[in-house]
Amino acid sequence: MKHSPDNLHKQPAHLDQPESWHLLALEMMTSLADIAGAGNLSPDPRFILDNTRRHLNQVIELDGIAFVSLPKNQSPPELIYCYPEAHRADLQREVARLTESGEFARSLDHRWQLPVPSPLFGRDILLQPLVSHSGIQGMFIGIAPRGASTLTTGSLYMLTVILHSCAQALESAGLHRIISEQNRQLEATVEYHARQLLHQQAHDPLTGLTNRLLFQDRIEQAILRSQRSGDCHAVLLLDLDLFKRINESFGHSAGDGLLKDFALRLKGILRESDSVTRFDVDGGPITLSRLGGDEFGILLGDVDTIDHIIKVVQRIIEVLAKPFFLQDHEVLVTTSIGISVSPHDGDNPETLLRNADIAMYHAKQQGRNNYQFYAEELNTRSLNKLVLENKLRHALKTEQFILHYQPRLDLVSGRLSGAEALVRWAQPEGGLLQPQDFIPLAEETGLIVPLGNWILHTACRQARAWHDAGLSNMHIAVNLSARQFKDKQLLEKIRTALDESALPPQFLEIEITESAIMEDVKANLVTLWQLRDLGIRLAIDDFGTGYSSLSYLKRFPIDILKIDQSFIRNITHDADDAAIVTAIAAMAHSLGLVVVAEGVETPAHLDFLRKLHCNEAQGFLFSKPITSLEYSELFKTGSEHLIPAGL
Repeated sequence: MKHSPDNLHKQPAHLDQPESWHLLALEMMTSLADIAGAGNLSPDPRFILDNTRRHLNQVIELDGIAFVSLPKNQSPPELIYCYPEAHRADLQREVARLTESGEFARSLDHRWQLPVPSPLFGRDILLQPLVSHSGIQGMFIGIAPRGASTLTTGSLYMLTVILHSCAQALESAGLHRIISEQNRQLEATVEYHARQLLHQQAHDPLTGLTNRLLFQDRIEQAILRSQRSGDCHAVLLLDLDLFKRINESFGHSAGDGLLKDFALRLKGILRESDSVTRFDVDGGPITLSRLGGDEFGILLGDVDTIDHIIKVVQRIIEVLAKPFFLQDHEVLVTTSIGISVSPHDGDNPETLLRNADIAMYHAKQQGRNNYQFYAEELNTRSLNKLVLENKLRHALKTEQFILHYQPRLDLVSGRLSGAEALVRWAQPEGGLLQPQDFIPLAEETGLIVPLGNWILHTACRQARAWHDAGLSNMHIAVNLSARQFKDKQLLEKIRTALDESALPPQFLEIEITESAIMEDVKANLVTLWQLRDLGIRLAIDDFGTGYSSLSYLKRFPIDILKIDQSFIRNITHDADDAAIVTAIAAMAHSLGLVVVAEGVETPAHLDFLRKLHCNEAQGFLFSKPITSLEYSELFKTGSEHLIPAGL
């Protein structure tokens, strides 16, 4: 006999036939398996409940079926399934009544079938909790048919078995949904962290800008686009001028703050629409990156003309020149910019970045706060610089340096009062190289520190040798660069040089440029006093070229003030230079300082300086820098002849 699954009114007559129970058992097993399988096929409770309803129709006669969910919070039960739909409104009211009367709760407490009279339907309704291993999954409601009851013990038992299977399926579906949601959340978390990791790998953590890795990738993409379209693009490298001084004066935290403000200001400039063609920063023709330290990169794509680049760069320099604020202080920060243009200056990221870097350093050499385009001659100059740097390192290892000594005369007695040690590079293949040809590079690369230490030790040993030879009043002057002056080991190095040479400290003069002292007056004042405590003499070199004031000069523990040769050169025919030298000499004498003039080359220079009561002088009028042996001979023959006759 075939059964109609959707017929709720036809009593399954085959159940009255004893010989059909075996068939029934098989159908029950099939039904239970089907319901259990529904939980695996779909996590949707409606699919499971609908499947359950079809199998219930085969074993029990009911006029309507409903399933009610039990929210875990204090919300009232909710009707989630109703068949037929015509009963939905009545069943919702009945659920509300049963909840209010407590019948719902009583059935849940008993966890068993509970027939309950329904005034609304005028007959009994059947309540049965859907109980699984983990708890109650909901409530089944069945509307009994009118007339004689067909709810036999056997059919009610089979109802219980089927509903238990339904509860288990709902439990499995619930677990499936929980696991699916957890998997979804896990996948979302993994995806989020993967995106974060990718972002961190490609972006600078301080400013949020793209980093060098992504910047190079963007350049590569721009090159590929330009190969198809024929457009050009420009790579700009920006480096903050003298940023190290900001870190030293305000601390690294303030320096980081400045870099973030700098990046924000750059973004603002590149997004302007009135002064610069509008770009999509980090998403289109422009990419703004922090490449490391105080170096930033800008990729300008789809460039039409060089004038376009110049307009952008000039606007950048203009806006960045406005003051920044650090710890309630106004700070002026300028930038040097190097520019390379593809394809003319390179057809790959490495070449374009290298050439922009070369141009940027050229901009710094031109006085900073400007921009320079790359040119082939800059590359040649850069390569020559690299070669020279390697040679300089090799020269330090192989001791290719020698010292010459510039005699210094006492202008009252005309006798030698000392000498200034001046380094020369004795290249095996190229003769003597003058300081101006390698000292700036040594300063830039940091090689000035070991070179300066060698000069100090060599000069002290030579001065001691002269003392032993009878030149007992000889002073030796050694120049310190700005980088050496900041060396934390400076005091120990000077003390070691004096100890190893056995030179009395009062015969060593340390010359420091005015500009080097003024870089950080507070810290340098401490260093000057520490040097003074060693017993050595201190001199300010190239005085007048920097920006110190009389108030500072009074605080410095110095003994000697050297007037720069740039003022001496024109004192006889330039009224301004003459006035400056006169004022410097008078100021130094008022402070009790020894005044030394550099670059004295003519008798007129000497006559002018003597009238100012200048204490000592050096220059080609007396002698060019000479070797230690020549200096010894000069002392033996007498230095009186160094001053031209009649002067």
